[in-house]
Amino acid sequence: MCSRYDPHFKKERSSPRGRLFLFLGIVLIAAAVLALLFAWLNRFAFYHLMDGSSAQYAGFHHRMIVSFAAGIVLALAGAVIVRRSIKIRRKLK
Repeated sequence: MCSRYDPHFKKERSSPRGRLFLFLGIVLIAAAVLALLFAWLNRFAFYHLMDGSSAQYAGFHHRMIVSFAAGIVLALAGAVIVRRSIKIRRKLK
């Protein structure tokens, strides 16, 4: 059994850069979830607006598309960054 007093014991190192990337990735994924929820809310408003002008419809549609695209981009960036942080942490072991 290996204990930390054993001379061959390797303490698991954690890189500050790896932790920073992990935290940044989680924040980006949370932002992506919020952006996608906002897109869903605008989609709901777009399809349930009864007596609105064409400018209101266009505004809801534009915000829906922009926030959906932003959510997808943020989710992909967050996933890539989390994957990279896991790679960095594995390399240190």
